[in-house]
Amino acid sequence: KSMFRNDAKEILFSTRVKLENNIKKRALKTIKHKPNECITLLKQKFFGGSKKQGISIRLPLASCEPTKLCSNLCYAHDVLDAAPPSVIRGALNGAIAELYQENPTQFGKIISKYWDKWIFNAIKEAHSEKEYSNFDRQSRIRFGHVGDGAAYPLFMNFIASKVKKYSNGTVQPIIYTRHRSAKYLDSDLFVINFTLDQTSEDRYVFAPPDSRIVYSAFGGQTSEKAEINFLE
Repeated sequence: KSMFRNDAKEILFSTRVKLENNIKKRALKTIKHKPNECITLLKQKFFGGSKKQGISIRLPLASCEPTKLCSNLCYAHDVLDAAPPSVIRGALNGAIAELYQENPTQFGKIISKYWDKWIFNAIKEAHSEKEYSNFDRQSRIRFGHVGDGAAYPLFMNFIASKVKKYSNGTVQPIIYTRHRSAKYLDSDLFVINFTLDQTSEDRYVFAPPDSRIVYSAFGGQTSEKAEINFLE
């Protein structure tokens, strides 16, 4: 590969983050000056999905604590995950998550009013995906199709608790994280997959006690620490 392609890849992640942060900051600034517009923000579709991840929550890449390997190799840079609607949704979802983190009581009530129908729809979709799956598994929703939900632990725990409650425990919230704030996720609500790679094995100390260690085996390099090695 040419030096020009390599140079471009080095700024790919940071450029995406700058774009997301600008979108998010503009949204939060608008709400600060026009509080009623918060309802408009919350009315946007929150859950998404893809053939690879199924029903899931898209978040901004700005929520990640990337490693030297994952930042520019992330599938967030591929095809539809890099399309404008995907980038915008992730950034706006990040704005919502930040608002909740700052004031859980106020925004918890607002979110419950406008999102319960979407949570029930997401539960229904999770069950449908299970029925069409080629292997036996529990219905699930991934918290962080792109981005890292552990950056917003209060918010993720809140939404996960609703999924568990409304599904009577039949839908499992799943999260993949590399974030040092993973310890604040409720392991009674989540299956926490703490992810390492060959450039970030020192992050093992941030893995919650009840988490499952998974490994991004870039270039075929695996780890004996991991319960699961993913060939990347």
